[in-house]
This record gives sequence, C-alpha cells and structure tokens, in this order.
Amino acid sequence: MHDNKDHFFFLDGEWLKTDETQTTLQHPNLSHGSGVFENLRAYRTENDLSIFKAEEHYKRLVATAKSISLPLSYSPEQLLQLTYKLLQKNKLKNASIQALIYIDEKNVSHFLLTAQVCNELDEYKNLKLSTLPYDQGFPLGISLVGTNTSSTLAKQQARHQGFDDVLFVNQKGYVNQGTATLFYERDQVLYTSSLKNLFPEVARSTILELCQLLEIDCIEQDFTPEEVKDADGAFWVSTINGIENIASLDTVDFKLEWAESLGHQLFRAHQRIALEITPPCVF
Repeated sequence: MHDNKDHFFFLDGEWLKTDETQTTLQHPNLSHGSGVFENLRAYRTENDLSIFKAEEHYKRLVATAKSISLPLSYSPEQLLQLTYKLLQKNKLKNASIQALIYIDEKNVSHFLLTAQVCNELDEYKNLKLSTLPYDQGFPLGISLVGTNTSSTLAKQQARHQGFDDVLFVNQKGYVNQGTATLFYERDQVLYTSSLKNLFPEVARSTILELCQLLEIDCIEQDFTPEEVKDADGAFWVSTINGIENIASLDTVDFKLEWAESLGHQLFRAHQRIALEITPPCVF
C-alpha cells in the first residue's frame, strides 16, 4: 500500500485513508494465517482500465471463505464494483489489488480491500532462478494469509546468492512452484506441473486456454528440476506479473532465445487479453 496519506482503502463497509487506521493495517492476523485473500491485477487499456479475470478471482474468494466458514457479505459482482471504485478513488489504472478476509482476536471477521501502483508488463525479464526444497504444509486450493511468508524469505535468500527468485521442489523431488507457475518448452511442446502439486492459479488456467487457441501442445505432469534444465526454454506466470521469461535455472542457461519461444507467443497473446485488444492472437 502507498505511504501517501490520501490513499484510500475499503474496510468493513467504509472508505478510509491510509493514515486513519494504521493499527488495523498492522494487525498481526494479517500475516499470521487467520484469513484468506485474492490478488488481482488492473491494467490501463486504450479506453480506460480492465481488471484481469476479476470474476474468476472473486468467485474463488467467495467459495474459499465459505469453505472455511469465514463470513463475507459481498457477492462477486459487488466485490468487482467496489474494486473499480477503489481504483477510481485512488486514480489508479496499472495496479495490484488485494482482497482480504481476516479474523481478529475476538473472532470477528473483517473485509479489507487495498490497491497499489504496479509496473507495466515487462516483455524481457530474463529471470535467473534457483531450486529449493519446500514442504507446502497448506491446502493447495486456498490462499491463506501467511502462506507466502516462506516463499518471500526464500526469494530474499536467493537474491543474496545472485538469483532473482526461487523454484520450489517438493519432498518427492518434483517441481512444485515458486511465486508463479512454471511452464517449460522442449521440442515445441510445453510442460507444466499437474494441479496436485500446484495452487490452482487463474493465470495458469489462462495459459492453458491460450495454448488451445494457439494450437500449442501442453502436457500436465510431474517433472524434476533436471528435466527443466534440459529444456529449450521456460517461463512462469502469475496474476500480478503476467508471463515472465526465465533465462536460467541453477545457473544452467536455456537454449532458445525468448523471442523465438512458445512462451513469447503466449506473452503477446496474454498481453492482448489483459489490455482488451481484439482479436487476442495476432502475430
């Protein structure tokens, strides 16, 4: 969230400014697991702005809250209306958004909606990743508050070692995911982990839909880091950052130039969808 004192957020039916409830925003339950959340992304478009796959995200948030008995008095449609109003009040178009339901120490449920400025999509990130063993320890189908703590710490450690981010490996030795969902390319076929090893990201589903549209073969299966290192190319995808190309894994460089890869084709198609440019696939 911005440090700007004029920045608005939505809390329990009220529009408040950042400096009005600092203690609420620093509540320990916001980071210790007593809640669920969804991250969304807004893009500046030619006409105005769009929120990427907002309906899917908010339907999942409502379903998640219901599954663990967290009260939420808003429908997906109402949440979307509130989000557009939040962006309007803060004069934001390129933005990351977080919708959070959390419980306080009195077991009272709260709903918090925040947004902050986000950069434009970067076509050439050239990320350098390292692998790291990781035990998920949380239900894969739910975005629980606190589940990102381990990945944040691992990312900081990786940066100290000269990498940009981390790709997690589960106890069976298979690639899990990092701060995004991995896809790798070999012989003009894409591979990604099966959902039993992944959080069911909306962004991942979007890539699978685009693969069908572009007639790109994509196989969902378990694979090891060594199989990834033998790939021609790789990228990963998340709601906030879209598609980001990966240059290397554990210092092993991928063979393909990004501009020649299937991932780059998907980046351009994903970008057109995010920016509401039609048709979505023109090359």
